[in-house]
Amino acid sequence: MYNAIVLRHFQNPRGVGRIEDADLVGQSGAPGQGYWLTVYIKLDGDRVVDAGFNTYGCPVVIASGSMLVETIIGRTLGELGEVTEALITERLGGLPIGKEHGPRIAVQALRDAVA
Repeated sequence: MYNAIVLRHFQNPRGVGRIEDADLVGQSGAPGQGYWLTVYIKLDGDRVVDAGFNTYGCPVVIASGSMLVETIIGRTLGELGEVTEALITERLGGLPIGKEHGPRIAVQALRDAVA
């Protein structure tokens, strides 16, 4: 059902955990009310130097959070707007129909962080 990239990010997610001194924090969804994801972003000037996430969700939500972290590290604040659901989906190698919510939740948390 899931391709090798999704499985790799689900089974060995990158950046799991809270960054205590994060400069930006964003959330999508709410704990206890279904799937949710919180992203933590550490900046050096306007460049993302570290990122982490916490989540509750299915394998695609976990993989999407992992791919989000991998995608945003090294980008500037201005470049974070280029990170879209389509980009996360593409970088995950595609997703099965009906699993589009994973990248949506991850990108919504990113948008909340930079808002």
